[in-house]
Order: sequence, then C-alpha cells, then structure tokens
Amino acid sequence: MRSMRRSVTVLLAATLLLGVVACEKIPKVPKPSSDSTPPTLKWHVENQTTNVATDVVGSGTVSGKVGNDFRVTLIANDPEGIANITLGGGYSRSCVSGGAAQNATGSYTKQDQSLAPDAQGNVLTQIFLIRSVSPDVTCSGGYTLKSYTVGLNGTGTNYFSGTTNGTLTITITP
Repeated sequence: MRSMRRSVTVLLAATLLLGVVACEKIPKVPKPSSDSTPPTLKWHVENQTTNVATDVVGSGTVSGKVGNDFRVTLIANDPEGIANITLGGGYSRSCVSGGAAQNATGSYTKQDQSLAPDAQGNVLTQIFLIRSVSPDVTCSGGYTLKSYTVGLNGTGTNYFSGTTNGTLTITITP
C-alpha cells in the first residue's frame, strides 16, 4: 500500500512539474494599453487511431474513418496577450436503410477559460483547450452509417475585445 501511495505521489508531482514547465515556456508580456489586432486560432488535430496529426489555421476540415478517435487542441495566440478561449460544438449522424433515414444530432459541453494579468501586470500570449472526440457511429435496427460530422467552434479574445472565431469540421466516412 505504501509503495502504491508513493507511486501516486511521484506521478502527481511529475504531472504538476510538467504543467509548470509547460506554462513557463508560454511567453508573458506586460498587458498592453491597446491592441488593434485580433488573436489567431490554430486547431491541432491528432487522429489517435492512425497517429496522423494535422494543423488547421482559422477554420477548416479534416477527415477520418469509422473507428478513428481524435484529440483536438485549440490554440489561441495573441502577441499582446490573450484573455479568453472557448471551445464547443456538436455532431450530426445520418443512417440509412433502403429509402428510410435515421438522423441524430448532439452538442458538446462548451469549455471556457479566462485569464487575467498576474501580480506584475503580465499576461500570457497563448492559451489552449483540449477535447477528445470519439464519434459514435452506431446505427440501430439494420440501418447503416451514411455520414457523421463533428463541428467544433472556437473563439479567442484579447484584452481589448478583439475576437477571432474558427470552426473545425471532422467528417467521418464508413
């Protein structure tokens, strides 16, 4: 039991240290008195089934096959400081049998992360959110999958309300 507690403690300490090191690599700058340019958004999509990664700047589409799982990282960047990032969206599934169709839609819980200047008045220039996507391509009653689409919506906002919106579409084919 003591060995297991020690392993958990070491793992927790290593995870916290890794988080601190990762945050230390993101530049901080003094909060600006103005910012006329909006943030940029980048989607980093990892197909965890095929081990293929794709980067999409702004908005775009990636493809996958039935059985693929994805890890999506939305990165908001602003050299003058980033204040907020959001990530939400949903999916649509269409199944067919002869001339009949079954359709389903759903939404993902919206993630929202806000930042504030530190005690010295410095702000981070980059922030990210991560979402795992495991498409449920199950069709019932003898129906077969026709299409499955994931639509993710992201925003990045700087300290002067400059906002950028982006959309990532993941299309799944049989």
